[in-house]
Amino acid sequence: MNVTSPPFKQIVVMRERIRAKKYVKHCYKLFYQDALWLQVLNERVHDIDKPRDLKKYVDHLKQLFLRKVNVNRLNKQKRDVVKEAVVYLIEQLFITMHGSSNPFTQVRRDWKHVRWVIIFKPKLEALEMFTDNIKYLIDDIRFRHVMTRVLYQLKQEEPDRYLYLLQAIFLSNYILPILNGFPLIKPFRLYIDQFTYLGLATTKVKAIDLLQYLRDTTSYHMDAIDFQHFSLPIYLHGLQIKKDQKNNKICIDVPQHMLIKLTQMFQYGHFHQGRASARGYLIHRSIREIVNVYQGELLVVRLLYAIVDNSKQLKRFHYFAYQSLLRTIAVKKDYSIKKAASLLKENNITMKQMAHVYKSAGEPYTSKGVRTVLRETSRYLRNNVDPTTLHHLKKISLLQKD
Repeated sequence: MNVTSPPFKQIVVMRERIRAKKYVKHCYKLFYQDALWLQVLNERVHDIDKPRDLKKYVDHLKQLFLRKVNVNRLNKQKRDVVKEAVVYLIEQLFITMHGSSNPFTQVRRDWKHVRWVIIFKPKLEALEMFTDNIKYLIDDIRFRHVMTRVLYQLKQEEPDRYLYLLQAIFLSNYILPILNGFPLIKPFRLYIDQFTYLGLATTKVKAIDLLQYLRDTTSYHMDAIDFQHFSLPIYLHGLQIKKDQKNNKICIDVPQHMLIKLTQMFQYGHFHQGRASARGYLIHRSIREIVNVYQGELLVVRLLYAIVDNSKQLKRFHYFAYQSLLRTIAVKKDYSIKKAASLLKENNITMKQMAHVYKSAGEPYTSKGVRTVLRETSRYLRNNVDPTTLHHLKKISLLQKD
């Protein structure tokens, strides 16, 4: 292979060789290419400010790999860029089934004719063993070393993303060949979350045949495998997806239990009982600071769940949060709830203003989307988002997996 050819042509050749179970070499030299780093910086790294002298920055990254980079000795910014570059190459080489940045748009479009859903969850130890074996298709010690380090970094820092990556590698190289060899169920759709969902527009008999086939061929690798009719809801990234049989459309709702968890996390009170509470630890702050805490939380929740169809539930959540705010102000000032509401109104703080939403450029359905929304919220509030609030908001990505 000509290692001086453009990196993306090299990747295509490497990917084809891996599909044919043949060894590939010179993967590490891809890190010497400007085009690779520019691709990563422009399309995958959003949480850092782009350097003014991009060429100089790219040259420095290339030099790191020429000197055999030690990822742990880099500052956080460069470590994140290197991580994204390595993950990008892993995805390009080993994953044939790439998830959409907005999986719910795809579900709305592709699942209208789905009747049966097979649900399975690979064992983590099986995923790690499979990934550990597959990387030896790369006959490049330096690339394998940096790949191992980055996977370990992901496992420690972003365990949900680490699991997603292992699942995608496993599905692309183990499950998809099995499905493609089963002639009765095309077309099918796969979506990865904590579980993997296989949507089938086929009969119950064929779905059961495939279910049994998968159980027979993958039982060693699976923690769970089951199937259900799509009239029952499934859960993807913390949202409930179900088919409206009457109108033949896909409905996406935020479940009641998710809103209950959010109110518990933010300490708004008992949502399911309709009893809002004051947050005593905020009363020593100014009214503006207290309002900023609530507004930052509500803004992120609205951005995260902007796609859902059950907007009445979100309005109820916002009203509940506003009641908690009123009680917090009332405790601070030793006012009645009615007088606290009048005080906020005098300061031009209304329920409508608290629920203000602007268009998000992020993908508010994944852990990456949560980070994007947090960054946008910080900018919107001019970096006045309370650190404690940010700490709680980051837990949303964990709530989405429950």
